[in-house]
Amino acid sequence: MLATTEIALGNRVVRTARGVALALVLSCGAALPGAQVNEGAAAAQPRPTGDETVDRARAALARGEQARAEKLLSSPHRNGAAASLLGTILLGAGRTAEALAVLEEACRKLPGDPYPMGLKSTALSELGRPQEALAAAEEARKLDPRGLDALRLLSELHARAKRYRELVGVSEEIVRRDPKDPVAPFRAALGEAGQGRFGQARRWALQAAQLAPSEPRVWLLLGRIEERLGKRADAKKRYERAQAEGLSAADLMEAELGRSPGRREDGR
Repeated sequence: MLATTEIALGNRVVRTARGVALALVLSCGAALPGAQVNEGAAAAQPRPTGDETVDRARAALARGEQARAEKLLSSPHRNGAAASLLGTILLGAGRTAEALAVLEEACRKLPGDPYPMGLKSTALSELGRPQEALAAAEEARKLDPRGLDALRLLSELHARAKRYRELVGVSEEIVRRDPKDPVAPFRAALGEAGQGRFGQARRWALQAAQLAPSEPRVWLLLGRIEERLGKRADAKKRYERAQAEGLSAADLMEAELGRSPGRREDGR
């Protein structure tokens, strides 16, 4: 789904609801690149990392013993990998303030690792500290300039803050590097629409619809853009498609109530 939380993880991004961070640490461990992560990953056996404490904690998580895992990782002499894993667990459990303190420790102990820095940015954002979150995301990008994770995290932050020009720039770069990602053109459309450039927004939204035709919010956005362009008949079809793909009438009405006023591109 397009409206998910994104967490930067080394050389990848997990688009996650609360709790999937636990699946992450089971499937690939803290600060370790590799496997794709999804909500079914918690059933997988964790791969050894070479760090005894981290491996024991992940094994405890695999057994559903989160408290045991936290205890194993709570030594004042823990290393950066252990702090990174504990921060991941706490963030996934919704204990964001605790997670931030531990992730800051992980960043100090793993100064070249983008993984805890990306999670730190996510925690800061969730705590309502957007400028610090942006700075951490920019730092993660410097640490992993060839990866897409920090770019996706920056895209999330720009979208939340309605920094539309920056959102378009970052989204365009993601599209160039990963043309199959539907979130990037969706956000580019949001950014262009936020600047009143509805023709360009429509082109991005159409691209997102091609990549994610079963996502109702793509069709809703496309309909709203076409309404601004005066294409009311087309907009009506997009709203109908959004409902056909699962958008409820209540969701549609809520979206309509939340629409911001603005002039159409023809000035009317």
